[in-house]
Amino acid sequence: MNVLVVKPIEAGSDVDGTLLPYMASLSNLRLNWSLIGTMLKLGIRRLSIVTNQGGLIYGYLGKIRSDGVEYPTPDVFGARMRYLQSTLAEAGITIGGIRVSLYHSYMDRVATSRQVESCADLVRNRIRGISDNCRVYTTQVARKPQPYMINSLKNQLGVNLFYGDSDDDRGAALGAGIHFVPVKRFL
Repeated sequence: MNVLVVKPIEAGSDVDGTLLPYMASLSNLRLNWSLIGTMLKLGIRRLSIVTNQGGLIYGYLGKIRSDGVEYPTPDVFGARMRYLQSTLAEAGITIGGIRVSLYHSYMDRVATSRQVESCADLVRNRIRGISDNCRVYTTQVARKPQPYMINSLKNQLGVNLFYGDSDDDRGAALGAGIHFVPVKRFL
């Protein structure tokens, strides 16, 4: 008799444009319920987060984008993550792990290494308690499309499926050797 063994889905996801809309402010926060409904139908009850947040150093330094919009700060990012945690919990999904890359190719031009580490410490502080498995990185090797952050969650939590809205998300998932599910950008 053959027995079919089905490996449970351990999913990961990008945040901006996938689970939440792109924005720096906390107004009008909403979850991509269409995607969450799909995840629930697949039996996903734990979701890990992998996100590039290169703009946070700019927000930390009080910089304004060329279009006049403020960059998000570590406080805003933390509040968005807490919103994500509580809203996912309402749907019956917990956050397994969080991986954040603060690296941006222009980072060295706008901030000292001390400022970058201070920003990273603030981000760690703001996401503390959302998951027992949080990491914040400041080097290029961790930034998607590199698979470093997804590999970390694959090795620790068995993440085997990743949702994202960008080519960087696709590259990171495929580089980690896991399935990628493209998501139409959530605005």
